[in-house]
Amino acid sequence: MIAARLERTPLGRAALATRNRWKLFTISVLLGTGTVLAAVGLLTASGYLISRAAERPEILSLTVAIVGVRFFGVSRALLRYGERLTSHDLAFRTLTDLRGRFFERLIPLVPAGLDGSRRADLMSRFVGDVDRLQDLYLRALSPPLVAIFCSVFCVALASIILPVAGLVLAVMLLLGGLAAPALTRWAARTAGRRQSRARGLLAMDLHEIAVGGAEIAVAGRESDWLERSREDDRHLVSLQRRDAMSGGLAEGLGTLLAVGAAVAVTAASIPAVHSGELNGVLLAALALLAMASFEAITPLSQAAAVIDATDEAAERIEEVSERPVPILNPEHPRPVPAGGPIRLDGVSFAYPGGD
Repeated sequence: MIAARLERTPLGRAALATRNRWKLFTISVLLGTGTVLAAVGLLTASGYLISRAAERPEILSLTVAIVGVRFFGVSRALLRYGERLTSHDLAFRTLTDLRGRFFERLIPLVPAGLDGSRRADLMSRFVGDVDRLQDLYLRALSPPLVAIFCSVFCVALASIILPVAGLVLAVMLLLGGLAAPALTRWAARTAGRRQSRARGLLAMDLHEIAVGGAEIAVAGRESDWLERSREDDRHLVSLQRRDAMSGGLAEGLGTLLAVGAAVAVTAASIPAVHSGELNGVLLAALALLAMASFEAITPLSQAAAVIDATDEAAERIEEVSERPVPILNPEHPRPVPAGGPIRLDGVSFAYPGGD
């Protein structure tokens, strides 16, 4: 059912291109989940160690916490390295497959099937738009799964320590996983969808100037073409600036919600400390647990900021690759004679619109 729904949109069909790379995708998700959980363990153990050390106990009573901090710190670095290596390997291999299929579709379309398409625009789609799809594989596919797995684990762990803390953390994670990405996508939507076309227009301008420079100079149109390219460049820079602002908004919202979650969990846990329901040593551990859990949520806002630009890139690729082939070769063509002349009978040729 999910595959059928994905098949209805260009972006969904691009996502399904990873089906033959499911092993790499699964490994990437597992390593990403392990990385976040190691970060959660690192901060939670650190919070407990700092609070417990402030009580100046026997050093042997801190051995487990010290070993835990070291273990989670080393594990996080190794898991992050493996996750980056695997996810980028997945993205680049899939982009190679997409670019190869795009080129195979272009071959039977040349030249009659590409009426109205300029070489610079085709190159922009072949390079820029395909490269843009790496955001789909790096930021949009695995982060939601990592966020779900890690959020469930963090809420369960907080609930074991203090049920009300788990409830507050669940609310904050839900807010960070839904509201923040929605707001970020709204801020980036217009600029993101217009970037691919603006990049294509600028590429066409530069191509025309490079190829037709002599003709432009003879006609005395140098200043017109230069101003035209500058205007397209300014337009593209403006869209990229707005896209960067939305990325900054995503980062800021993630940090704000992480700090807010730590404050909210701490505020909800303080009465339990006063009543004796919660050991005060665990208060810092809960606060840092809440903050660390947002490492799985922050990438969702970043994905929302680029998803519309990625969707536009997928549409531009299919706009060319799905055009009908003007000349279909027969399924069983006659073999070419081994030798001798080749004679054509009843063959005619005309340009479009001609006789």
